[in-house]
Amino acid sequence: MKLKIIELLNAIPAMQKLSAADLSLKCCHQLDKLFEKVDNEITFFNRKLQELQGKYPEAGDEFKEKQSELLNFEIEIDFVRPVIRESENIRISVNDKRFLKEFIDFIYEEANAC
Repeated sequence: MKLKIIELLNAIPAMQKLSAADLSLKCCHQLDKLFEKVDNEITFFNRKLQELQGKYPEAGDEFKEKQSELLNFEIEIDFVRPVIRESENIRISVNDKRFLKEFIDFIYEEANAC
């Protein structure tokens, strides 16, 4: 899956919420594999950001331009999309679901339930 680093960073708070939820063992296993790959990409981002901060100690226009390029850098993460079923009975916000939809398949058993 290809995505920009900024898309990954935007999904981190929602992923952190999911990581604290009580889920089935299978779901936890799938999420753990995804989160491990995400952690690797975040480590890459943090290393590159530190390099930028060292090269441009003052947050001027050139730093902001390079930071924007880094945030829009396209990465590829190879993973099996975790499936979270409605029966897992987790509660997330609409915003969290929007950020997670690129990473997780949500399955709804009841079409009209809300």
